[in-house]
Amino acid sequence: MRTLLGVLTAVAVSLTVGAEAQAAATLRVEVRPPTPGTVAAPNPVAVAVQANLEGGLPGSVQMLSVAMPDGFATALAGTSTCSAAQLQSGGSAACPASSKLGSGSADFTVRLSPFALAGSTEEAGVFRGEGDGVLLYVRIERPAAVKVVLPGTLTARAAPLGPLLTFDLRGIAAVARQYGGGTGVAIQYPDVALTRASFELTRGLAAGPCPDGLWRFSARLRYNGDRFEDIPAEAPCTAPDTTAPTLRATASDGPRARGALLRVRLSEAATVRVTLERRAGGRWAKVRQATFRAPAGTSDLAIRRVNGRPLAAGRYRARLRATDAVGLASPKRAVTFVLRAARRA
Repeated sequence: MRTLLGVLTAVAVSLTVGAEAQAAATLRVEVRPPTPGTVAAPNPVAVAVQANLEGGLPGSVQMLSVAMPDGFATALAGTSTCSAAQLQSGGSAACPASSKLGSGSADFTVRLSPFALAGSTEEAGVFRGEGDGVLLYVRIERPAAVKVVLPGTLTARAAPLGPLLTFDLRGIAAVARQYGGGTGVAIQYPDVALTRASFELTRGLAAGPCPDGLWRFSARLRYNGDRFEDIPAEAPCTAPDTTAPTLRATASDGPRARGALLRVRLSEAATVRVTLERRAGGRWAKVRQATFRAPAGTSDLAIRRVNGRPLAAGRYRARLRATDAVGLASPKRAVTFVLRAARRA
């Protein structure tokens, strides 16, 4: 059934269907959050897809595989499993909530010349099976009641290969016969056309740094006779920040009562750590350490008191370092200033 195949195709790819399908599919892929994690600690991500189709994929499609980009990983910790028998007999309610990896929806048209009947999925979801198995469950109520469970896998692969998601679509032929029996009309699979599909895989995947601002997916459709169609796709992501902030600082001398003015210039927003030291006995003695958040550009900080008490007159040094949101730190900087004692009348 084209509804089922359309939902499968909308897992994580953006493609144009080949000439055999005689129809175009336009998909938009989004990976959330767009800012990924690190190699050591990838972030859980959701893959959302919106698809619009003016026709459908051919009934000769047997298998669908979606190769995730380098930097993706499986993240199935905390999920449970469900079986095809549970889904077939009791639907998604028969499965543990933690076994559901994603959901979706689709609209389609059944062409019964000279009539056309509109329909939509009541439910479409991907569930975790045993081992690396996954199960696609789809339930339709109009124009006829149909439900099916298709097997698949979500397999981790060694870098630089991302996980591979596959579905066995050969069960669609049986669904077409079931659908025809439900309507009382003997219709074939090519008479069902998917017009819209949306899908979001919210569990099971995590992502580390993306290479250059784009996630690159690859889909493969296998047809009867071992014919293949490979379709590349891209989704935007935030490239990792590899540039440490730059920090420049100056300090002005002043009378003890007024204090000194510390001026800091940053290339990006960062947390600045300031260690204040006073020259005494031929060495620098720590007075106080503090941190403050500063935006990109110039910020001024008045230095005149410590713990509510004015600083003593003397020579001081401020050592500074800036750290950005991803933990990259600037080189250390140090500036000196003098606080003068008040003149006697």
